[in-house]
Amino acid sequence: MSPIFLRRQYVATMAATPENPIVFYDLINANGVHWSPNTYKTRLCLEYKGLPYRVEYSTLPEVESNMKKLGVPPVKATSPQYTLPVIADPSGDPDGKPHYVGDSFNIAVYLDEKYPAPRYPAIFNSNARSIEHLFIHQYLPTVARVGSTVVMPKLGQTLDQESIEYIKRTRGVSFNSLPQGEAEEKWKAFREKFFEMGLSLDYQDENGPFISGNRPSMIDFAIGGWFHLLQRIAPSELEQIFDWKEGRWRLLWEHIRDIEGRSSRGIMG
Repeated sequence: MSPIFLRRQYVATMAATPENPIVFYDLINANGVHWSPNTYKTRLCLEYKGLPYRVEYSTLPEVESNMKKLGVPPVKATSPQYTLPVIADPSGDPDGKPHYVGDSFNIAVYLDEKYPAPRYPAIFNSNARSIEHLFIHQYLPTVARVGSTVVMPKLGQTLDQESIEYIKRTRGVSFNSLPQGEAEEKWKAFREKFFEMGLSLDYQDENGPFISGNRPSMIDFAIGGWFHLLQRIAPSELEQIFDWKEGRWRLLWEHIRDIEGRSSRGIMG
């Protein structure tokens, strides 16, 4: 769904309130814990903008059936078509049907347009939305793919068997552990990729804990999403990352966690 199409919907919807909040659809694992890096980005967007919301959870195999029951359109044209995050924003239409938006980046675009600055903090830096999209969808995945071969087997330890089979079937992901020597080489390559990404911090226009300085952006939330996943499944590897760049990544994570913990707006539905 294009941002232009989304903008045409904003006028027809009313603002969320504590009595009629945004519904945020998130993923949980076998232990009832939210873990997804993609849905975490949306959680941060809602918290950062200070919007009232409640949370409804699904496991991976439940997503498609749950979204179809709600009448949510497919998020993607390719399989799997139904993915989370999705939000339901309250509607001013007489029938009361909410406005559904899927995909973490499109949700961020929607929230910035529907709940604009200065009343609500902007998620995207000024005139940088396309650059942030390029970083999140083209560069960051190349970094994450290198490290995921090492940590993905640990994700399998936190998911139920049905969810594991779902990921294998829809994404072709392997949960098999690498031989120690190969895993060490992959982790070394991941560290080098992360080092390259960290060089960008040396070109900040202003000092601050976030990529752009003192205020966060969607790029920070995307990196925070991967830190969130690693905290859940590979905390020892995450601690190694925090020691890189003279503790710079730990500082970013501390400020991301501060955003997540600003309020108790997120209430399990």
